[in-house]
Amino acid sequence: TMKLLKMFLLAAAMCVAVGCEEQYEFNEDTLAQTIWKGHYECYNALGASAMEWYDFTVQFTTASTGKYIDSESQVSYFEYDVEDRLLTIDEIGTDVLFIDFIGSWIVHSSSKESLELVRYQPNKELITLTREY
Repeated sequence: TMKLLKMFLLAAAMCVAVGCEEQYEFNEDTLAQTIWKGHYECYNALGASAMEWYDFTVQFTTASTGKYIDSESQVSYFEYDVEDRLLTIDEIGTDVLFIDFIGSWIVHSSSKESLELVRYQPNKELITLTREY
């Protein structure tokens, strides 16, 4: 039983050293072919309370393109790029229905189920994405 205990402790130590839980890596490949419910908030100058907010849906169709669906079911298409923790959204075409989504966002936190994007221009803007598919 002492040998079994040593094996167990060694396995536990390796697990801690390597990290047993699979780490979620935020990149184009983990975004591609996913659909998220989005919530946008724009804060006042003090950053204390949201002055404006609304919900939308976003689908990252490929590793570089996606579509944005607003609360009235209007669809717009976009291109995106991921560089480390920076997500940059560019419009495709001229029918810009989702002006608040365009631009560069810092990925504040990311997991398989949720993303939190933040930027200042000049007031704080926050997008929370919750994975649907």
